[in-house]
Amino acid sequence: MLGRVGFGASEADLDHVVDVGLDAWLDELFAPDQTGVPDDGDPWQDLELPALAENPSEALPTIDAWFNRMVWAQRPVSEWLAWFWHGHLVTSIASVRSPLGMANQIRLFRTLGAGEFRTLLRSTTIDPAMLRYLDGAKSTGRNPNENYGRELLELFALGVGNYDEADVIAGARALTGWTLNRQTFEAQFLPRRHDDTPHTYLGVDGVHDLDTVMDAVVGHQACAPFIVRSLAEMILGPENAARASSEEATRFAEENLSVGPLVRRLVERGLGELRSGLSVPQVVAPVPWLAGVMRATNTSLPMRNLLRLLRAAGQTPMVPPNVSGWPSGDSWLTTSATAARLEMARAVAAGFNLRRLGGT
Repeated sequence: MLGRVGFGASEADLDHVVDVGLDAWLDELFAPDQTGVPDDGDPWQDLELPALAENPSEALPTIDAWFNRMVWAQRPVSEWLAWFWHGHLVTSIASVRSPLGMANQIRLFRTLGAGEFRTLLRSTTIDPAMLRYLDGAKSTGRNPNENYGRELLELFALGVGNYDEADVIAGARALTGWTLNRQTFEAQFLPRRHDDTPHTYLGVDGVHDLDTVMDAVVGHQACAPFIVRSLAEMILGPENAARASSEEATRFAEENLSVGPLVRRLVERGLGELRSGLSVPQVVAPVPWLAGVMRATNTSLPMRNLLRLLRAAGQTPMVPPNVSGWPSGDSWLTTSATAARLEMARAVAAGFNLRRLGGT
């Protein structure tokens, strides 16, 4: 399970689970504040993050700091949820070009990722990185941009077939007015740029601003099953996700789309499937795979090597290929991806041997 909702396990992690027992371990994973698990702190607390990167290399320390937090996190579920939402509510530093903006968005995911989905979605909608990535900062009442309004419905909250083009247009108009302060890279709302005309949106009348858009989206009957299915595919695998989605969606909706309790239930379901022989093996993507191998072997790698290896494997944090995020499953079993993974394994093995021999 630490490979499904975390980044693998060290020897000490496994010994700890045996010592405290499964139920207590799950409490530690999902209620770390109440069980005394130390806070991991901010991955970027020691970095000066530029609001705008003139050179792509300026972003590398920001990426490296987050990846290393994944490897050594004491609260793995919180970090895993930030990683999950980064691949679901997608932005890319290649387009955003702001290390500060990307770090702040991951901070948002780390803080809100286990809470109510509406709160997370609302904050992400007006997050500076998202405003830049999907052109929300350019959207005005006179010239509404539909990019975010479309992806909000298709990829982020409802899925294909649960909206029409009129909904995309209405949502785009209702979300106008939000823009960026170029100096501070902070979001701001300018009423003169906003179209406050009430529209019918997803069957709801009177939608005209950010909050009424959010209410209509999360209140739609497709929202809860869509989010459950997305999380279940990551935790249980695509083969077992459909059944979990149909059984969990109603409760998820009744609990105001609270993510943390849902993830715990999916983990417990996964443990039950494991006992009953229904658990399905999963192909692990390069980032969680490398993080897990490094944690298991207690091995560190230099930033330059890390990012080169991940780039070769086709998955670098903060650089998804497009708004749909990264591929999954057998997509990571191509010849080139397998060769890249072998190179990562060799690098970790070399680092592990150096450590054992007292090298640096």
